[in-house]
Amino acid sequence: MTNTSNTSVETVPELLFEALHRLAEKLPKSLSYHSFDHTAEVLSYSRLFALADECSTRDLQLLEVAATFHDLGFLVERSRHEEVGADVASALLTHVGGFSSEETEMVHDMILDTKVRTAEGWNFKRISTRLSPYLLDADVSNFGRQAFLNKVELVRIELQALPTRAFYQGVVEMLDAHHWHSTYAKENLQSTKDINRARLLELIDKAGS
Repeated sequence: MTNTSNTSVETVPELLFEALHRLAEKLPKSLSYHSFDHTAEVLSYSRLFALADECSTRDLQLLEVAATFHDLGFLVERSRHEEVGADVASALLTHVGGFSSEETEMVHDMILDTKVRTAEGWNFKRISTRLSPYLLDADVSNFGRQAFLNKVELVRIELQALPTRAFYQGVVEMLDAHHWHSTYAKENLQSTKDINRARLLELIDKAGS
């Protein structure tokens, strides 16, 4: 049975505030894309997508925790930031109490689902929980927004990559491997994503080898 005690309801906003404060203060400035602003966007868009499906207040709370902690691992270990963030989030939920083991595991698995880069290539198909679609779509919502090319530039700077044809082709491959999961994203972001892909192809034409 889901535990909905007041302890968790009262404590979680403080938990999220502290985590967001740490991200704002401690994230390396070299993370031009995976910055505080990115986490804030993921938090906002994950709520938007979930609210469009009329998710419960409890589900929104779990989603907010996952969104806030999904990149917190960058403070500890860049290459395993999803695993670190998932472990920290689940440990803190266990500590504050008021959450069932199933809810804690859901938050943990949601964060792990955001690890879409694998040894075999891009994988946007891993959906381990019923709330994962909202977090996954929010994490890459810029694919279907007008800010997309600005975000690509931030990624390029963060990776210290040159603006070459190969770099932009890699981004196109990522877009082609991706698909939306939530109803809102499918209905509202795909057309702009198609435009962004076309804009990328224009950059490839102009880029050096």
